[in-house]
Amino acid sequence: LLQGVLAARGPKGPPLLVKISPDLSRSEMAELAKVVQAAGVDGLIVSNTTTARPPTLQSKNKSELGGLSGAPLCNQSTEAIRTMYKL
Repeated sequence: LLQGVLAARGPKGPPLLVKISPDLSRSEMAELAKVVQAAGVDGLIVSNTTTARPPTLQSKNKSELGGLSGAPLCNQSTEAIRTMYKL
């Protein structure tokens, strides 16, 4: 998929950024890092929303489906950024 998008974009197209979830395991992040580096992706957007609901979440909407973002995701997002940077 990445190769097809890069080919369609051409050499003067806009940067290709891949957005990843903070829910990925370390091994999934490592595999993803290899793939995007080999493909020549221009960058990553690390830490999209999470589908997890931390037990500390106090919002009345905590049982809603969909992506969670913001302050409850801060530690998890920071760790995902740290991991991807090292990889």
